[in-house]
Amino acid sequence: MAIRRVPTRAGDEAWLVTGYDQVKALLADRRLGRGHPGPDNAPRFTSSVVLGKPHKATAQQEIEKHALMRRMLAPEFSAKRMESMRPRVRHLVNDLLDDLVRQGQPADFRKAVSFPLPVLVICELLGVPADDVISPHDPGSTRTPVSRRSRSSAPACCSRATRRPSPRSTVAAIDRAVMLLSIHPGQWQTPEDPDAVPAVSTVVLPVANPHLSFGHGFRSCVGAPLARVELAETLEALVTRFTAFGLAGDLSTLSRRTEQLVGGVAQLPVRWTEA
Repeated sequence: MAIRRVPTRAGDEAWLVTGYDQVKALLADRRLGRGHPGPDNAPRFTSSVVLGKPHKATAQQEIEKHALMRRMLAPEFSAKRMESMRPRVRHLVNDLLDDLVRQGQPADFRKAVSFPLPVLVICELLGVPADDVISPHDPGSTRTPVSRRSRSSAPACCSRATRRPSPRSTVAAIDRAVMLLSIHPGQWQTPEDPDAVPAVSTVVLPVANPHLSFGHGFRSCVGAPLARVELAETLEALVTRFTAFGLAGDLSTLSRRTEQLVGGVAQLPVRWTEA
């Protein structure tokens, strides 16, 4: 079924919509939102204090706030600017893969690559020292919020819009890409094939319409151009550097991140064969 009732992670009842046409229609419907006239009595998404429940707002108030945020952020995340960051992203990906290989097999891909990559990129974009965000004891997690001094060099609109870089959706997308390659090993092609990267991208990289992975219409993700660059560079590096790459265990044994809306996994153990 494309639409069905399900319990949320907080145990409340909600509607789960999975059909492509239905999801696209909902994303384009301005009546849909996170606002609620009585948020304290509304069903909760998760147990999170901040993001676990709707906020108090009318549909029109939410639309106006959303439009203001997009006007502030869109210039900083334009496709042209994100494309200019591609060489730097490629360098970061290669450095992280070097670290992954040095760890030996199996290794946690999420901790070594999926998590630190988008965090490092967004820190550079905002002018935030990565050490203020990534825990030195656990590269796969964040620590204390970014200091006021660190934020002073970020673009003004980004400083107002964020207090702590947390690109969790990109982390989860990279993890899913690796998992999908493990499920569909036939899509892994050798670097000698000139069409290798595009072929892999069509399966695991949701970068073009009609995919809804980055939202739709006025609800499309403002950071989608950056996520596309990070995903593309990660996949290109993987298919270029390794002749085989996939999960070190069974997909069913992975621990899911149920405490966050974007989902994902807690660890992603992988094995590989270098080219």
